[in-house]
Amino acid sequence: MDERRTVGEVLRRLKGSVQEDEATEGELRAKTRITDSQRRGFKKQPDTPLGVLLAAKRIRKSSK
Repeated sequence: MDERRTVGEVLRRLKGSVQEDEATEGELRAKTRITDSQRRGFKKQPDTPLGVLLAAKRIRKSSK
C-alpha cells in the first residue's frame, strides 16, 4: 500500500557513508516493514446476496 513511505522511513536513518552491514540491515528492515504493512492492509469482503440482506433487514424492521 504505502511501501514507498515505509521504505523511506527506514532509509532516512542511514546517512553519509554507510557500511555494507548497515546497508544490508536497512534493506532487511525495509522488506520486513513492507511485509507487515501488506498483511495489515485493507481486506476485501465479499458481497452479501441480496435475498439474505433483505431478509435480515425485514427482521430488524419488524422487531422495532
